Amino acid sequence: MGFIFIFISTAFGITKGFCSKKVSGSVKTLRDNLDISLYRNMIVCVFSLITVLLLGDFDVNVTFSEIIICAIAGIAMAIFISSWIFAIKSDSYMLVSACASSSFIVPAVIGVFFLEENLTLSKGIAFLIIIAALFFLLKYNTKLNGRITAKSLLLLATVLLSQGINQAMQKMYTYYIPEKDVSYFTLYSAIFTVLSILIMIPFAKKDKSSEKISVLQQPKVLLYATLMALGLFGHSYFQALAAKSVDAIILYPVSSALALGGASAMSAIFFGEKMNRDSIIGVILVFVAMLFAR
Repeated sequence: MGFIFIFISTAFGITKGFCSKKVSGSVKTLRDNLDISLYRNMIVCVFSLITVLLLGDFDVNVTFSEIIICAIAGIAMAIFISSWIFAIKSDSYMLVSACASSSFIVPAVIGVFFLEENLTLSKGIAFLIIIAALFFLLKYNTKLNGRITAKSLLLLATVLLSQGINQAMQKMYTYYIPEKDVSYFTLYSAIFTVLSILIMIPFAKKDKSSEKISVLQQPKVLLYATLMALGLFGHSYFQALAAKSVDAIILYPVSSALALGGASAMSAIFFGEKMNRDSIIGVILVFVAMLFAR
């Protein structure tokens, strides 16, 4: 059953990625990005609360460890969604997707220290292969968009680490708090994401040209942001369900492989990013790394 949840989660994730790419063209400033992120995460909170209430037994008791895990997950998600849109706006969709897919390294490493999982030679090999894969994808991106800037590298690193930390907290929640339904994790982490964005908003100034109209007042952006919220909720909820029965070292590499395959097809079909030798080698290496990481 866990692998069925992985496929469902991946489908939601691909939908979210597609909508993010469509919205990215309307994002001019950090404030625009935060406004969209706040809107969609408030919707995620509503979806999550409805799911919790449908369980029929709302548990108001929250432990300290539960708060810490969900807080870290929420902050990491706020950073991820804020950096993701800017990353796909400035770099090829496939490169950013590869970085996000490579985030499985983070829960794998954290699993060694907190989830009693063993650090093996194959995991070390997988890490080295990921580095090689990113090298080829960087070459591919350079041919598409020109030279990679320091800002782009920072954004890509932020996408990888923040996504990985969120995934690690997701697995830690199911490991340390197995008695609760994963909808609680989705709800509490989404609340912390909203709080994190609210803290960031006062420091993000609006561009003068966007002061008269909010980016969310554009019907197309509002539609895609709503679909992004649905995709974000579904991806988080069903991946957390899978985490209850599938080990981290299998769950996240498999999820990443499926996501990368979907992203590659999407970038070629919808966004005109034709694959060349470097991109094909990069994608193949990421899939090879998934096999070693199991």
